[in-house]
Amino acid sequence: MTEVAHCAAELDSWFARVAGRFARTDLRWRTRDYVRGLLGRAALKNGWQLGWAGGTASSGS
Repeated sequence: MTEVAHCAAELDSWFARVAGRFARTDLRWRTRDYVRGLLGRAALKNGWQLGWAGGTASSGS
């Protein structure tokens, strides 16, 4: 298993433990994507870039 795949599996394992804390499923997935963005390689990690990486930011905004 590659290091990236191992880290992704660890993140999914951690997220499975905390996902029940979020009543709304859409917020669960946004939180997971946000954490993935924070752990990613982007030099700047502002809200717009994290949203874009997670697929929630529109290109026209």
